Amino acid sequence: MNAQKTRVLLVEDMPIQARLVAKLLEQAGAGTVTFECIGALAELEEALRRADPHVILLDLSLPDSSGLETLERTVAAAPDVPVIPFTGSDDEAMAIRAVQSGAQDYLVKGEVTGKMLIRSIRYAVERREILMRLSAKERRFREMADLLPDMLYETDSDLRISYANNLAMNTFGFTQADIDEGLLITDLAAPGQGEMIQRDLAAQMVAGGIGIETYNFLGNREDALPCEVHFMILKNASGRATGTRVVMRDITERVKAIEAERLAALGQLAAGVAHEFNNILGAIGGWAQFAGSSGTPEYMEKLLQVVKSGVVRGSEIAKNLMSYAQPTEPHMESVAMEAPLETALAMAVRELENAEIEVVRDFAETDTRMWADPGQIEQVCLNLVINACHAMPDGGTLTVRTALDDTSQETVTTVSDTGTGIEPEALSRIFEPFFTTKGPLGASSVPGTGLGLYVARGIIEAHGGTMSVRSVVGQGTTFEIRLPSTSACECDEDTSSELELSSLSEHPACVLVAEDEEQIRDVLALALRRRGYEILTAADTPQALSLLGERHVDIVLADYTMPGGGGKRLLAELQERAHKVPVVLVTGHIERAVADEARAMGAAECLSKPVDLRELFSTIESVLEESQTAVAEAIVA
Repeated sequence: MNAQKTRVLLVEDMPIQARLVAKLLEQAGAGTVTFECIGALAELEEALRRADPHVILLDLSLPDSSGLETLERTVAAAPDVPVIPFTGSDDEAMAIRAVQSGAQDYLVKGEVTGKMLIRSIRYAVERREILMRLSAKERRFREMADLLPDMLYETDSDLRISYANNLAMNTFGFTQADIDEGLLITDLAAPGQGEMIQRDLAAQMVAGGIGIETYNFLGNREDALPCEVHFMILKNASGRATGTRVVMRDITERVKAIEAERLAALGQLAAGVAHEFNNILGAIGGWAQFAGSSGTPEYMEKLLQVVKSGVVRGSEIAKNLMSYAQPTEPHMESVAMEAPLETALAMAVRELENAEIEVVRDFAETDTRMWADPGQIEQVCLNLVINACHAMPDGGTLTVRTALDDTSQETVTTVSDTGTGIEPEALSRIFEPFFTTKGPLGASSVPGTGLGLYVARGIIEAHGGTMSVRSVVGQGTTFEIRLPSTSACECDEDTSSELELSSLSEHPACVLVAEDEEQIRDVLALALRRRGYEILTAADTPQALSLLGERHVDIVLADYTMPGGGGKRLLAELQERAHKVPVVLVTGHIERAVADEARAMGAAECLSKPVDLRELFSTIESVLEESQTAVAEAIVA
């Protein structure tokens, strides 16, 4: 501005006022200002082309316009030129309205000196230059934002969208007009997701920093879009939250890829499960033929052992199918670490022999007992043993060790191989889900799903332990498991091997066994009858409800999904009756959510198939005792 003269355009219809302004500018401007005057708005368009002014001094009372309309018409005609009203009206309210309408200042005739006039012009021009630079930066930002492959948003503290790039608007079918009307970012969310977004943003306002979450959004789309959302809270100088800045990324392809991986993994798991169950059924079938043809007690005893073992193993396999998708709390008992290791080695004996792998056992002489779920620890050990087999296709040595760390009071287990080892870049990712150093599914003799170690570490961490790995390429790999140890004397173990079937009461309770599978119904009824209970049986829900209406029943043992509505219908109808009969549900579902749902509906307990008879007796007796106590307390009250 100092290097060139400031061009001033005066819009004034009174010559005397025009001469006064010219004199003030000449005296104070010292040659830094050029000046042109027009007498009406009708001349403005031509004057703008001719003079290209830096600033406009505007009288608000002209022959062809007056008041704020004059200002508004001038601002509309010259949006990039600062406008300063120069009027005879000393009206504060008018001055405020003028600034709100786009004026850079408000000067009153007769009160302005030359210096005041020059200063006002200079400030107006400088502010306009700053705004122009900011405007250019904003345009550049918006143009760049519209080129990005991600959706960008800004919101106020109430989550009203104040800005969205073109991709965001096009993806969810809204416009700038919708934003101007107060569109909320939660309005774009799929059903049930808006509350989650509000909750997470509220938490982030307290925590600060950047949050990353995944939500489904719908907007005006026909189908919901999964998005990864990065958001940060905007705050003012005093630290108060003023809004949010959001980057949203479409992760549809990522979700599809993960789902494809999961389906492939399920296929691999299904093949393994089929192999395991065929082994179980083959053993049972073979010994059944021996026992049936010979009838000797030796073969009958062996068949009984094989059936018991097969039932336990089959049940564990079914439960473990869901372990990577829905991890459950471990069923803890006292376990010596050598036991699941031996079980894993026995199950993998064929693979070990085929690969000509020597097994070295280096077990601790001290007690290595711990609180653990034996089936889950067995799953971890089997995974490590099988992985070691795959790492030594040409043979080698597999060493399994157990020890007690006296310092940390942890049971330490290591599984070491002399195989090919793991590359450093792969070692850092070895526990990631779906990451595998083996071949792809269906395209390798040793395929991998990338779930085994991920699940294994999850199991160990659920037990309060840690799992780590070290490896040297060409020399081998060692996995180390550390779990809290406990003395065997501290564990409350059920060491009895025989099932007690004698009656516990001279006045047996009546148990209604409702189960559509005849063989399961018969064995449950037989066991409870031999235990001393009076037994009623039903093959479906209507029959069970009929018996409940005709006979006195102390407790119901019902299948969760039998015909006629199953346990859900029984629970619902029993809730309507004055006499509450406790219900214990039995289910073949392995998801924990099923048991939680059953208890929420009023079930006293929920048992999983195959039912352990000791657990069945304990549960029935416990529920009956609680029921009798509740009745007694109600009578006293």
